[in-house]
Amino acid sequence: MPETTENFHRVPTGQRKKKNEKIRTITISKGIKALYDVNNKVIVTYLFDKENYTMKEAKEWVKKHKGSQTHEVLMDIDSLMFKREELLSQYKEEVMASLEV
Repeated sequence: MPETTENFHRVPTGQRKKKNEKIRTITISKGIKALYDVNNKVIVTYLFDKENYTMKEAKEWVKKHKGSQTHEVLMDIDSLMFKREELLSQYKEEVMASLEV
């Protein structure tokens, strides 16, 4: 159910967060972020900056853009960037461990 918090209008997509899933906050565009389920590659909730959007505008935006190809591409790019960050972190840990020997 949509709700308004101190800073955001939160509009869920209907996708449910599953237990132990990795959720990231990603930026969609200026004033719009999303809670993204990394493992299942779905947006769980959109977050609209209260300074830029009304709840009505937020709901209309989600309705218009839900399932669009643009968002599929954004999620794929974000997923790739997240994997890259994880790999770099692992590589850094391995290098640091080898230097300690």
